[in-house]
Amino acid sequence: MNINKVTDALKGVGLFLLANLTGILFLAGVAVIVYGFFQFGTKTGIFALGIAAVLISLILARERG
Repeated sequence: MNINKVTDALKGVGLFLLANLTGILFLAGVAVIVYGFFQFGTKTGIFALGIAAVLISLILARERG
């Protein structure tokens, strides 16, 4: 077995997990911010949730091209 193939496969898996970890941490941060706004009031939290949804959809649209 060629060691370069194994190394490339491990590198690919590591990059995939790192990209997902970054996304998960970003979503967790947004969730904490939205939760903080819900502490002020329900309407404020719903507004923050809408802004967060728009922000995430804009990021996803930019990723797709």
